[in-house]
Amino acid sequence: PGNVIELLLSPRLSSGGLIIIAGETGQGKSTTAASCIASRLKNFGSFCLTIEDPIEMPLQGYYENPKDSNKKGVCFQTNCEGEEIFEAIKNSLRCYPSVSNSMLFLGETRDAMMASEVLKIATNGHLVVTTLHGSDLTNSLKRFIQLASSYKNANEADVKSIFSSVFRLLIHQKLDLLPNGKRRIRPQVLFSPSSTSTIASRLRSGQIELLSTDIQ
Repeated sequence: PGNVIELLLSPRLSSGGLIIIAGETGQGKSTTAASCIASRLKNFGSFCLTIEDPIEMPLQGYYENPKDSNKKGVCFQTNCEGEEIFEAIKNSLRCYPSVSNSMLFLGETRDAMMASEVLKIATNGHLVVTTLHGSDLTNSLKRFIQLASSYKNANEADVKSIFSSVFRLLIHQKLDLLPNGKRRIRPQVLFSPSSTSTIASRLRSGQIELLSTDIQ
C-alpha cells in the first residue's frame, strides 16, 4: 500500500532508529524488509550489513540511484547459525564505514539476546530493520519489550526508555487472498517520528493499550 511505501522510504528514517516488520508465519515479513532495504539503498545510497539465519532474500551487491549517480549503495549479507549470530552482532559495528544512512538488517528477532542487541545497535545511529513474529501490532510491541527485558534480568523501565527513544516504525502485516489468486498486504502501522513524540511517551510509560487510536 502507498502509505506503507511512503513510510518505509521516509527521509526522516535516515538518521537511524528501529523498524520492525511483524506478522505471523508466511505473511511476507522478510519480503517487505528486503524490499525496504533495497529501495532505501537505491534512493539514498549508503551501506547495509545483514545478519541472517538463514539468508532468505538476495540483497548482496551494489545499488545505484537511476536519477542521481552520486547516490550509490552496497549491501553485504552474512549467513550465521546458532551462537555465530551473537558474535556477528558483537563485531558488526566495527566494520561500519563512516557514512550516513547506514543500515543493519537482523533477520528475525526470536529470542531475548537478539532483542537486546537490536536495541543496542539502534542507539548507535544506524537504521536497524528486523522481523518479529506476532499476532497483531500491540502484541508484537509487547513481545519485543518482554524479550528485551528478559535478557540477563534487564530493568524493564530502562528497556522501555531505550525502546521508546529508538522506535520509529512497526508494520504488522497479513496477506489477504484476492479473487484473482494474488495476495495483498493488509497492514497495521505505528509510526513515531522522534523520541519526543506522543507515541514515544506512551511506549516509555508502558501504555501500549492507549496506542489503538494512533494505530487507527
